[in-house]
Amino acid sequence: MIKAIVLDIDGVIVGNHEGVNFPHPSKKVTKILRKIHDNGIPVSFLTGKPSFAASENIKAVGIDNPHIADGGATVFNPMQNQIIHSENIDKKDILNLLNSLPENTYLNLFSTKNYYLEKSFENAFTKTYSKFVGLYLNLVDNLKKVIK
Repeated sequence: MIKAIVLDIDGVIVGNHEGVNFPHPSKKVTKILRKIHDNGIPVSFLTGKPSFAASENIKAVGIDNPHIADGGATVFNPMQNQIIHSENIDKKDILNLLNSLPENTYLNLFSTKNYYLEKSFENAFTKTYSKFVGLYLNLVDNLKKVIK
């Protein structure tokens, strides 16, 4: 007996055919997942995607359950606008990491609500990635100031 279904998002329910299965799952997949869920088998998603990006995919399907995002760091229910649990990296550790990297390192800083990049690093990849994430990042002068 199947007790629950846990699926990844990217490459499983979301593909790369814009308007068909990107940026959200196809209508056919959405209908089947909702039917499974409505028949008593819980459906949840587990993804490395940021929770704010996964949230939009989950809302498109309409599954009101806990889900896991941020590479396992966040358990949340976007249908209820609820963070159930989040493992955060201490500010001191993030600052230590930033200080150990070469100054010209392209680095996005993520939270459960948004992500950030220093303005000087914005490039074509930034625009492509923001399309994948479904949200354009916040450009800032200095990531260390955002952390503090």
